[in-house]
Amino acid sequence: MSLKEKYVNLGKNIGIFTISDFSVKIITFLVLPLYTYYLSTEQYAVIDLVNTTSQLILPFLTLCIIEAALRFGVSGECDSKSVFTNSIYLIVLGCILLPFLTQIIKIFVDIGSVEWYFVAIYCLQLFNSMF
Repeated sequence: MSLKEKYVNLGKNIGIFTISDFSVKIITFLVLPLYTYYLSTEQYAVIDLVNTTSQLILPFLTLCIIEAALRFGVSGECDSKSVFTNSIYLIVLGCILLPFLTQIIKIFVDIGSVEWYFVAIYCLQLFNSMF
């Protein structure tokens, strides 16, 4: 592969990542007025807290497996299918263990009735990031 082909490939990859990242942010921006119209201030605060907390602990509980899968899956150094399969196994294990972890946290912190929403949002964010 020549240097020019590598730069063209790099440009295409940067374009794909830019479009995907920008589209998620634009959709979030467009949906925000719906959230604020239909939800009370308290309900919106709870949703924002659950989303922020799940995004904060995502790298810790998954051991950054999503970033590792992207890095090793694209590089060609490893078998992409085995990288993807192992990543999915770790994500499913995290989704299975999270309800038990929330029960332990519930002993120390009052998380109210949002624990199952938190588990659902966390697992959906995991699979969304992976795929």
